[in-house]
Amino acid sequence: SSVDLGEFLVLAKVYDVPPVTLMFPLDTEAAVEVLPGQEVPTWDALAWFTGETRLDQPTPQGSSREVLDLFRAHSDAVATALTSARMAKERRRKATLATDAGRRDALLETVASYEELAREDRRELHTFRDRMRERGLVPAPLPGELGDADGSAIPADGDDA
Repeated sequence: SSVDLGEFLVLAKVYDVPPVTLMFPLDTEAAVEVLPGQEVPTWDALAWFTGETRLDQPTPQGSSREVLDLFRAHSDAVATALTSARMAKERRRKATLATDAGRRDALLETVASYEELAREDRRELHTFRDRMRERGLVPAPLPGELGDADGSAIPADGDDA
């Protein structure tokens, strides 16, 4: 018997697992049949399904794997920019709560370096997203905290974040 895609996705939801794990049970099967009569190690099957090549091979230019890698790198750049922005914000909050002037000054110096790192991460994200668009790709929407990374409002060195 067969299962259509909608039913397959409902099964994954019912079992509360990612759909890909129903096809490629890494935790229970050493090998799976990817095509009739073609059994391969489960991890290799999953990598094939997601368009990946073996990590010891270079990513072919213009391949599906290259696009997947770009989107993964974009996700990493978003996470990095979010983390640095949140850390800068938290450091600024701590500095404003400091009652001792000397401690506050020291914290504000630290804040400046954290804020510069956050600006640099946003600039890198902006550049990365521009390169994706130049290739005809559509980057995922940014979280609200990083909305400025998509426009011209990214502060230059020395400007406030």
